[in-house]
Amino acid sequence: MANKKIPNVGVHHLALSAFDFDKSLKFYTEGLGFETVAEWGEGTGRAAMLDIGSGSGILSVCALLLGAGSAVCVDIDPLAVGVALENAARNGVAVSALCGDILVDTALRGKLGGGYGLICSNIVADVIISLCQIIPGLLARDGVWIASGIIDTRLGEVEAALSNSGFDVFSVTASGSWAAVAAKHT
Repeated sequence: MANKKIPNVGVHHLALSAFDFDKSLKFYTEGLGFETVAEWGEGTGRAAMLDIGSGSGILSVCALLLGAGSAVCVDIDPLAVGVALENAARNGVAVSALCGDILVDTALRGKLGGGYGLICSNIVADVIISLCQIIPGLLARDGVWIASGIIDTRLGEVEAALSNSGFDVFSVTASGSWAAVAAKHT
């Protein structure tokens, strides 16, 4: 059944802990590349998903509800890790959640392994640019990276960094002053 609040997304409902639901819904659907996650997650038995800067874990929860095989949340904030686990439980799915900074913590990257069919990063542009060197080692062949939370004035920089790191950007979604890009590593 199609969702009336989130067009083109087949998830009927989702329970989320948020301080301002309407603001969160607008942000996730318009600025976060949510529709790309929905497209990737269609069908059953989809590959593993990694959510870097997971915050509430909403993208992981949605990917699981749409058929992802598994999801791992990573955030530098231990409170966010707890909220991601809570939101997954509220929605009847299970995520793995780890706390740490993937940019500097090689042990954390070792725990994560690789082979993710979808990686989402809802983080500021500087971090996304730095992740361009790390994501290829985590992404499965033909996997998709959705980078979001990009302020429109930095979109060109992010696209250039992706291109310089061997990524092919195949989708750009913008809403207001926010943008999300979807890319594959070539």
